[in-house]
Amino acid sequence: VPVEAIDASGKFLGGIILPGHGIMLRALESGTAGLHVPTGDVKDFPTNTSDALTSGGTFAIAGAVQRMVENTTRHCGEAPECIMTGGAGWKMGPSMSVRF
Repeated sequence: VPVEAIDASGKFLGGIILPGHGIMLRALESGTAGLHVPTGDVKDFPTNTSDALTSGGTFAIAGAVQRMVENTTRHCGEAPECIMTGGAGWKMGPSMSVRF
């Protein structure tokens, strides 16, 4: 998942690349005995393993995006316009604290 910052003049400031939701879940599955890729839901307070894994991956991505927004705001002196693209945008949108 690439998250990039561009200033108001169009200059590329830089960006981060983090693993997507599926890669995170498969890493946990392969590295932890008894865990399987979940079919859980995103919950504010998960009470089962499947929901906890799904929520954890979703919140990790949302948190990284939030950090980049904070960095960009601090660097540029104003909050950036945020644009989300890609196939998983519909899935991530409801869990984002950043307006898109």
